[in-house]
Amino acid sequence: MVYPGVFGEIIAWYIMSNKMIYSAEEALRAAISSVVNNSSTQRLSDASRRLSQRYRGPRTGIHLVQTDTEAEAYVAARLPATFAALTHVFQAAAVLEPDFSPASQLDLGAGTGAAAWAAAAVWPSVKAITLLEKDERMIKLGRRLCSADLRVGKATAWKWRQGDLTRAHLELHDLVTVSYTLGELHAKQAVSAARSAWQATRGLLVIVEPGTTIGFSLIREIRRVLIEDGADLLAPCPHDRVCPITEHDWCHFDARVPRSALHRQIKDADLSYEDEKFSYLVFTRTPARRAPARILRHPSRPPRQIQFVACTNTGLRTIHITKSHPDFMSVKKLGWGSALPEEVLQ
Repeated sequence: MVYPGVFGEIIAWYIMSNKMIYSAEEALRAAISSVVNNSSTQRLSDASRRLSQRYRGPRTGIHLVQTDTEAEAYVAARLPATFAALTHVFQAAAVLEPDFSPASQLDLGAGTGAAAWAAAAVWPSVKAITLLEKDERMIKLGRRLCSADLRVGKATAWKWRQGDLTRAHLELHDLVTVSYTLGELHAKQAVSAARSAWQATRGLLVIVEPGTTIGFSLIREIRRVLIEDGADLLAPCPHDRVCPITEHDWCHFDARVPRSALHRQIKDADLSYEDEKFSYLVFTRTPARRAPARILRHPSRPPRQIQFVACTNTGLRTIHITKSHPDFMSVKKLGWGSALPEEVLQ
């Protein structure tokens, strides 16, 4: 494992990985366009606003998508952001476990398959994917997206199952993903579902929720429970002790999402991008080699130095790296969510 301390190989890996993700992102964008191209842009825009209001508020007991038009609006407006967040998380996990090469994936609450698209971009070894989703509308659109891109259809076997993740029998898979789903359940149900997901995991379990105070509160509780159950936490945390984030703050990260022309139209937006905020956990069945520290904010850059607010083995710290530090040129490339190497923590 080349981590940390040898920045060149890590950066080279990111360059290669980002090329694969960009290719998948372009394919997904084309598939989205083909799926919604006959729908009214105004209707999709109205539906997108309704989805955004539900997404930002309390989601417990509320099904996010409630009509066919809202399902299409989700594909056009939310799917690219979900894909971006998941690829960010999968990359972080792949850096820490470079030998992980999953052949199978179980996606719980799969929606239209964002996690499957993202996993295929980061881990081309994934060949068999089981997608569990209770909403028939989302399954239908997920199938159409898959068939719209021949590479996805040829490279993997997608098996859709209609069912409730709180009651379904789950078979073992190398990679298990649960994204933007547990927050729709009551707290006890969400924790129980996370435990079931862990029991179905042979390799990595990835859980992602919105980067809000509500989303992080759920993430923190699941973190506590699964660690108590003996699960080995891989990321984003550098330790498995009590979370040092206070009740007035929350741990979250961001991923930049390029907007297509259709995306901008539906969201009535001028910018060519948006930032998706998310909180996440990755658990592993192998002994975890965690990052020594994780950057929790955008770095600040006073003259001749960089300042990182980071979570470390010793708690939250502000780390100052001056221009004279031998790793300055390498760490200046790092941003919010990146791992910091041991060398700069001295």
